[in-house]
Amino acid sequence: MNLYDLWIYKNILNTLWFIWTCVILVFIFNILSFIILWYSLTEKKIKFQPMEQIKKITEHENSTGPS
Repeated sequence: MNLYDLWIYKNILNTLWFIWTCVILVFIFNILSFIILWYSLTEKKIKFQPMEQIKKITEHENSTGPS
C-alpha cells in the first residue's frame, strides 16, 4: 500500500496547516514541560502527620473557651 496515494495523506497530513499545527504543539509542549518540571521540583511538600491532626481536632472539641 502506497501512503502517498491515500486521500488522508494528500488532503490532511501533507497540508501546510497540519504541519504548522504539529510544529506549534511540539514547541508548546517543550516550553510547558520545563515549567511543569520546575514547578513540581520547587513546590513546597506537604507533610502528612495524621496524629497531630487528630490531636488538634480533639483539643479544639474539648476546649471550653473561645478560640
